[in-house]
Amino acid sequence: MTSEEMQVELKRIRDILLATLNYHLEHYTGSIVFDQRDPAEEYYLKQIDEIENDFQKLRLDELQERWSHFKERLSRRVDLGFTNYIKQKTGYDIDIFEDLRKRVAPIIAQNKIDNVKEAQDVSNILEVYQKVSNNDGEVTTLRQLLNEYNQKFKKPTLSKSLGRIIKNLEEKHSPNHKHSIFIQHSGSGVNALTTVVISVPGGSGPIYCARGANLPIKAYWKDDSTIIIETNKNNIIDHKHEQVKSYQYIIKIEYVET
Repeated sequence: MTSEEMQVELKRIRDILLATLNYHLEHYTGSIVFDQRDPAEEYYLKQIDEIENDFQKLRLDELQERWSHFKERLSRRVDLGFTNYIKQKTGYDIDIFEDLRKRVAPIIAQNKIDNVKEAQDVSNILEVYQKVSNNDGEVTTLRQLLNEYNQKFKKPTLSKSLGRIIKNLEEKHSPNHKHSIFIQHSGSGVNALTTVVISVPGGSGPIYCARGANLPIKAYWKDDSTIIIETNKNNIIDHKHEQVKSYQYIIKIEYVET
């Protein structure tokens, strides 16, 4: 690749990536916000800075790797709105499902799903075809493959955590059953943590986290929009949030410290 060709490709990938990140900021933020902090927004803004830095330093490989990552994310989300957006913003025709179709083709050819990853790929492409394709035969084939796999493997294989021992206590649902909380014990020794985790429509994450194993922390719902956490004021705290927002839901967190 000549110097001029590299500059053209660098600009092309950068433009696509910046538009992709702006798309994520518009469509994939606000799902779960802790106090005034939106982890997704922070991540996307940081990515924009790193993309500009890679562009300035002529790091084409890094830019291409980032693009592959975000393209795969959009593909897994079966995002059908991205193609038109990127065309309008950059002028480029992008097919985020091209790699997915290539992975599924040999699965269809062998008429068998062998593992969880293949099952997820088939499920994703099935969702795409159900929304945009008129090929009923292909949809029927994909459904049959999934049904046969699900009958054979009723329980998916779970990946092991990376050297961490994690124990989740019983979930406690909000009165309206739209949200839930549970206490999580993880790690051991000086790395032990006791965490209160919330699950809302937009995702899940820690709302309170203190250092120590099996700390006597209690968490329960006062009502649909209020959580009570009973804890020790002397705990060494890693996280302590007062509010969680997920779309139209706002949940307050009250602390009883003794």
